[in-house]
Amino acid sequence: MEEKTAMEQRADGDVSFSEFYSRVCDRIRSENILDTVMKEFQQCSSDQQRISYVWNLPETRQLSLKHKTSFKSREEAAFCEDLYDRLVVDERNADKALEAIQRAILKTPTADKHLLAVRFMKRAWALLLMEKFTEAFVDAKRAIISTQTPGVLWNAHEILGHCNAKARKFKEAEANFAKALESLKKSKASNVERAAVAGRVSTVLRMVKDENKPKNRSKESAKKLEENRTKKNTTRNTDTLDEVSAPTTASDVSRSRKLPKLSYGTHPKLVSASVAVRVVVTEERGRAVVASRDIKPGSVVMVEQPYAYTVNASQLHERCLRCCRRSLTNVPCDNCAVVQYCGESCARQAAQQHRLQCCVLTLLYDAALGNMAPLVFRILSTIGWTKLKKSQEKLCQEQELAEQKERSGPDDILVSGHQPWGWEGQYSPHDYLATFNLVTNSSKRTFGDLFKRALSAAYLTHCLLTAGFFAPTKPTEEELQFTATLALRHLQSSSCNAYEISEMQITGDIAGNKSLEIGGAIYPTISLTNHSCFPNVTRYNVGTACVLRATRFIPRDAEILDNYGYFFHATPLIERRDALRNQYKFDCSCDACTYQWPLYPHQGGEPVVFRCPVSTCQAPSSLGDGLKKKCRTCGDEKDYGKLVSEISDKLPDYSKAIQQMQSGRFETALQTLVQHQAMLDGFAVYPAKHYTDVQEIMRQCMSSLGNVNHCEATNTE
Repeated sequence: MEEKTAMEQRADGDVSFSEFYSRVCDRIRSENILDTVMKEFQQCSSDQQRISYVWNLPETRQLSLKHKTSFKSREEAAFCEDLYDRLVVDERNADKALEAIQRAILKTPTADKHLLAVRFMKRAWALLLMEKFTEAFVDAKRAIISTQTPGVLWNAHEILGHCNAKARKFKEAEANFAKALESLKKSKASNVERAAVAGRVSTVLRMVKDENKPKNRSKESAKKLEENRTKKNTTRNTDTLDEVSAPTTASDVSRSRKLPKLSYGTHPKLVSASVAVRVVVTEERGRAVVASRDIKPGSVVMVEQPYAYTVNASQLHERCLRCCRRSLTNVPCDNCAVVQYCGESCARQAAQQHRLQCCVLTLLYDAALGNMAPLVFRILSTIGWTKLKKSQEKLCQEQELAEQKERSGPDDILVSGHQPWGWEGQYSPHDYLATFNLVTNSSKRTFGDLFKRALSAAYLTHCLLTAGFFAPTKPTEEELQFTATLALRHLQSSSCNAYEISEMQITGDIAGNKSLEIGGAIYPTISLTNHSCFPNVTRYNVGTACVLRATRFIPRDAEILDNYGYFFHATPLIERRDALRNQYKFDCSCDACTYQWPLYPHQGGEPVVFRCPVSTCQAPSSLGDGLKKKCRTCGDEKDYGKLVSEISDKLPDYSKAIQQMQSGRFETALQTLVQHQAMLDGFAVYPAKHYTDVQEIMRQCMSSLGNVNHCEATNTE
């Protein structure tokens, strides 16, 4: 079979970005015009001019995309269900059976409601075999609610019975098993299967009835019964799944995480920040967040909802597109076989956003297009074309002003010191202008970087056009290029301002706990913080929100310093400087880089280095000196000896915090660590092994108060 010509492929409308980009590069090479293209493109001094240039390339002019939905498939769904049926007969294969039926559910056409209900029931059975009682209950209930022929889902009632029995809700379990037997009689199961199932269910039913007798019920205290009756997770009789929840069992280790409150009160202008901080402009660092007062370790500095966010391609198969929650009982998108939601409520709330994304999802997650492309698509679809069109003139002016500022250096012309930040009104994460004005570092980018991003922006605009972003009107050429200019701006700013949405993987062993990146987001306020290889704050996520907390004492007027992924104790100096320069376009001058602090464990593994408490001395000493009671420099014994004793007495608190974390008591562990860090802040000389250990454990402890996945069950508070 002959390969299609480039024009025939274009006519198909099925052109990935990698194909589009390759065609542009291939033509430039074949015509030997790289020097000309480079010279012409580098003469473009604004994003608008860069877009105009790539828009007029023949490949862009001929680009036309069509919907590329990952469609449902009855055949694939049936194949996966058949695989499930063969696997589930052996309980040891329950996890593999679950994977197969998950795939079957994703591939089932929405119109096949009965098949979908049956497959929900089958997923519930796999979950039951895996002793995931909460999830099995939800899916069994969903199957019953979804089906139009209740008689065939006797299995779902049996599953509900097992879940309620596990939760010691014997009255409900008895009703479930009785319903299962009643439905079994109406089913089309063979006589042999009916007899086998009836025998199994009847046996369990007799056991449940026995447990439900008054003499056995009386063994539970009245207080316990009252707790069971009033428990929030009690199952309710409902015909909608929005509020359905399973009975809680002793094996449930996860708990919902709540957003912490800002410490010291909310800032009147920075609505996501504490009143303890302010934004200034400096000659050396540009915009910076500094402390307006002394900030204690553990303080919540910022809590911010994202302007826009996405789930990573590798996580789409097991996470809700809207809330990013990991779930074993997801419901699929009505149209595509990729996206799913943790429940019907999230599916409804995300419908409008995903409607645009759904038909071009495969195009957006092209690896050649980069990780930022789906996020930029979401940024633009969040504000919508109607608002963008109304603000076109203003945004063009803002773009020109922002580019002038970036070319000239800092935000304002500074003589020396700090200058007030010039933002008017409240700075809100929900204000598009806050995201629009994030720095792009355009003037520091290479030809290759900007040229590919400009082509990416043009391609994204065609994705938006194909998805119906501009509907119901047909956009003009000028409007398309305006949108592409915005896309180019966001592709640049997102590469140095976007943050990961993460989840802590709790293994039961602190050394094995790891942070997993599950998505990306724009947090305009948190983006105002600068980097240090020795940060004084840490970030973690609660749902899609981001929390910024102090990990050590921050004195008034000191800068709030985040870390962009390169810590001084873990990454060699040259490697982290090169990485920061390449992605974030700056040379790091933090203390760790300036003074070339050694990698962990530092100073030959010396655990504690401290200053002599005598104000006229302040000489560094260590416990490795043999716990001497006398300063080697000034000779002081009284204050020096007192400090050494205090340090020796407090060091065991670190081990205590580790034990608390090991048992899952993260709130308690954080309190212990905060008190320990406050003690260290009074005399610490960095770097030293113990201080790095405390900072690392505190970061992990805080992250464990956010999104978590219990890979192995631990005790909880």
